[in-house]
Amino acid sequence: LAADPRFTARPVMNAYERHVQMMKLYGRKPEPLPAVRTDNDVLRESFRFIRSNAEDAQQPDQWEVRLARKYYDKLFREYCLADMELYREGKVGLRWRTKPEVVYGKGQFVCGNKQCKDWRALRSFEVNFKYKEAGEVKNALVKIRLCPECAFKLHYRKYKQLGRDKYDEVKRHLMQAKERGAYPEDLKRKEAEKERARPEKEYGERRREESGSKRARRDEMGRGEVCKPGAAPEEMPAPEEAAVIKPDNGIWKQAVEAEKT
Repeated sequence: LAADPRFTARPVMNAYERHVQMMKLYGRKPEPLPAVRTDNDVLRESFRFIRSNAEDAQQPDQWEVRLARKYYDKLFREYCLADMELYREGKVGLRWRTKPEVVYGKGQFVCGNKQCKDWRALRSFEVNFKYKEAGEVKNALVKIRLCPECAFKLHYRKYKQLGRDKYDEVKRHLMQAKERGAYPEDLKRKEAEKERARPEKEYGERRREESGSKRARRDEMGRGEVCKPGAAPEEMPAPEEAAVIKPDNGIWKQAVEAEKT
């Protein structure tokens, strides 16, 4: 016989789930659990995008403020991360980075858009972030690094105000930069730097060749002087014979007077 579906239960249930199931069997509606305020709820209520030390000093006894301040101090506030899902409506969300994201390089060496993982042709933008917090409208000047495609999304509403031709030109310029992995002006600047560095490189190679040839001539001569190319080396004088004292020179037969002391 098949089991009664009313009495079938999951293999793992806690006490409250078993209580709810038993009340359903008896036809009674269980009373809802009281609302529990978790730390996550406290952070959502007390968090501030930019906290003020003076404002926190006015409420030193509230543990909610201390918890939010402790979490705020762990954030890295050099670059922001962006959520651009609603960029066509002009809505872009920004937040600070956490330690794992900083270690990974997200937002600095990888595009700051949450949905993007491109690391080429990144540029830094300083934007005026306007947001509403605790019933107040605030402004903050923040930095963010984006790839060409996400930079187009960031300034989408601004580009839409341009003419159709100008809009298409800007979009084509940014999409080409994303495909190449670099902006055209950056490529031109790198080529100009190579052209400026080429004479210095050739001069260094020429100096190394000259020093190498001089070192080779010194090795051939066996001395520190360097002869000019095409000139015959000067003959070195023969070393003088050192005088040797022999016992038959008669020096021992000469009388030597010693002073009396």
